[in-house]
Amino acid sequence: MSLEGELRSKMKNNDYTLDVIEADELIAVWRYRQANRFKRSVDFSRVPREWRYSTPPTDNHECMPCHVTYWRKKSVGYSSIKPDSVSQEPSSLAIPDLTELDAVGFTKRNVAPYISPILDARTLSLVCKDLGLSGKAIPKVINGRQYIVLSGYAGFRNYLPGTIYTAKNRKVIQMAIGELGIKDMVKDGARLTIFLTVPLTILECILKDQTRVSQIIGHVYSDLIKVGISSLISAIAGIAIGSVVTFAAAPIFVTIAVGIATGLALEAIDKHYGLTDKLVAAMDKLFALNKYCQYQGQEAQFVGRQMLSTMRFE
Repeated sequence: MSLEGELRSKMKNNDYTLDVIEADELIAVWRYRQANRFKRSVDFSRVPREWRYSTPPTDNHECMPCHVTYWRKKSVGYSSIKPDSVSQEPSSLAIPDLTELDAVGFTKRNVAPYISPILDARTLSLVCKDLGLSGKAIPKVINGRQYIVLSGYAGFRNYLPGTIYTAKNRKVIQMAIGELGIKDMVKDGARLTIFLTVPLTILECILKDQTRVSQIIGHVYSDLIKVGISSLISAIAGIAIGSVVTFAAAPIFVTIAVGIATGLALEAIDKHYGLTDKLVAAMDKLFALNKYCQYQGQEAQFVGRQMLSTMRFE
């Protein structure tokens, strides 16, 4: 089905009635809503210029691109979106489709970093289901060995039917209970995030025009550093909470929350200060210096050979 046909079919059951000046503006609005369908905004005047088809005939034209008037059918409220500022874009500007680069970038930034927290949240749900929200996991040392004592009635538990386990028990570690369990969960999450993020980073750099080796190395190093810092901080937070709180679910929840918050904070810091770009620039300088040193060495070697060829030995 074409975009126009899909638009007509969707508009039949829509709660809004749209009045636009030209059909291409309506298509531009529809494309913008489709690309941002997870947002609940109806302010169509914020449609970016790169998503628009055309510009107004004159600078003082009252109807700017994507100027939309709408009202609710189920209420008497009426609202009008005022025109945007005067667009200077050429009239031949077309609405871009989602490219492979956009898809890879979206997956890298909005999907890959959250796969591990989703799996950890599943582990948290299993712990809450098996032990309950108030279930306790108390570490104890008996005859020099570390044990985990579980509170509650063991008969109600499916995955951990016992009451006492060694700290190295595989079931306990898989459920992220105890210090070893938190470390194992963070380690597996970091490994999974690296396996997902690094290939996407390399693919994103390859899809860009004029990609340099320094860009690939710089972006990969940046991802590894951010994953490492986030994993370290989340593990420290989870182990610290586990040392003072006996609730089995609390360290897991804190580890997940701190990991997500640290990752978002590192991304914001990187974007604000341009740390990855600075790292790439430093790699460019390092590669340039390496090439310069190689050139100087080759030139000195060539000059030496020329001098040896002209020398006469008696």
